[in-house]
Amino acid sequence: QPHMQRSGMWGHKNDIKCNLYIQSFFQNSTGSPFPLIPHSTSRRAASRRAASLYVGLKSSVPSGRPRNRFKLIQFFVGGNQAMPLYSLHTDPLRAVWRMDESSSELLAKFENKAACERALEGLGTEARRAERLASRLLVKELLGEEIPVVYRSNGAPCLLDNPLHISISHTKGYAALLVQSEPFAGIDIERRGERVLHIRERFLSAGELGAIDLLHEADHLLIHWCAKEALFKMVGEEGVNFRTQLHVNPFPFALSGTITGSESRSLQGKAFSLGYTVEEEFVWVWSKENGTSHDVPPSLH
Repeated sequence: QPHMQRSGMWGHKNDIKCNLYIQSFFQNSTGSPFPLIPHSTSRRAASRRAASLYVGLKSSVPSGRPRNRFKLIQFFVGGNQAMPLYSLHTDPLRAVWRMDESSSELLAKFENKAACERALEGLGTEARRAERLASRLLVKELLGEEIPVVYRSNGAPCLLDNPLHISISHTKGYAALLVQSEPFAGIDIERRGERVLHIRERFLSAGELGAIDLLHEADHLLIHWCAKEALFKMVGEEGVNFRTQLHVNPFPFALSGTITGSESRSLQGKAFSLGYTVEEEFVWVWSKENGTSHDVPPSLH
């Protein structure tokens, strides 16, 4: 199909119920309303809003034969939203949800309510219960099924019996979820405000403080804070010093973009790429799959 040729890709739906060729524009070349998300698992249950797509890159030779590389792609089709998604993005797959409902209203959206009720044990406040359920509803909405969320010994969330990696974050009134096929997943969301002005010395080094844009001071600081929170989740270790062991490279303030950071908590150190956006009410930062886990030379620590 012409739009597939223009994108340099070809594909077909792999569904046990039917074999239909997909005619949709690829988001990375045409801004399709049907976003395509890299997916690593070879088994996928079709759902009302999710399906599977195998994609192979076309070679540069005139014949256009695909290379022997395939990636399973998840895409979304139309349907009523299960909850009020504030925004949905791909590359990587991530979403923000505005938390307007009570925990009882959120619980009613699940089929397996007993499992959700078990996940709420020990959470005494309504806000914590709503946050826990909201993150699980985001999983259901993005992946098309109710996959249990469990926690590793370091407190990091993960999907039960599923190879995908996730990261979860909450702030007042919002929940955010990141899903990616590679490890080192990290996301953070924070309400915009001036509180960060009073704690900057706790998490920024002298060099990082000197790179802050004073015309956009609070927002620039908040991007740094979210970036270090995301890096902390990507490191996955306890006892990390935000000021001395997590590092954000200088970058000019903008409402969105890509930044780089690193950690010196581990012996070898690693560098990461992160994306960020300043929204009307919050700032959020997320790890980028194609820019993670590069070793950092000791001189850069």
